[in-house]
Amino acid sequence: MWNCIKNIITVFVTLGVFVAGIVCFTPCWTFYEMKQALDRNDADRFSKYIDYPAVRKSIRDNLRSMMQDEVNAGEDNSFVIGVENFCTSLTLTIPHLFINKITPKNVKNFIKKQENRVSNIESIFATYDFYPSYNNINQFVLTVYEKGFTCKIGELIFQKVDILTWRLVGVRFSY
Repeated sequence: MWNCIKNIITVFVTLGVFVAGIVCFTPCWTFYEMKQALDRNDADRFSKYIDYPAVRKSIRDNLRSMMQDEVNAGEDNSFVIGVENFCTSLTLTIPHLFINKITPKNVKNFIKKQENRVSNIESIFATYDFYPSYNNINQFVLTVYEKGFTCKIGELIFQKVDILTWRLVGVRFSY
């Protein structure tokens, strides 16, 4: 009887560890799938891992924050006020010039242009290091560093869609 209970407990513990391992590994699997899609020039497969409106909002907010920090770092004089007004107008213009171009169609066109340049994708992974971490159980962050340097370049933020699926929802630039 005792052996039967020990076997049942062992099975449940093993199953629990296995499920926890799978759930913890799924964001890395998503990133791997995105890389595979890029390697195969499969824009549709790559795009299914991106929440485009959330990424656009994230980049827009990050750029505004960077500009506001630069303005706040200046002294209180008329030049700084002029720069602040310029930055405000620039942050209203940037979304229309660049950020709104981040769409599945434009990503597809970009990947199509890269078809003959597979080495570009490989050079990205040869140039940068990616360090995974969790912000919380529903948010995974992939921090990007240039190889050989300790200064972080930025972060890719993934949000859990369901138990095994994650989507890129944000990009944070370091400045």
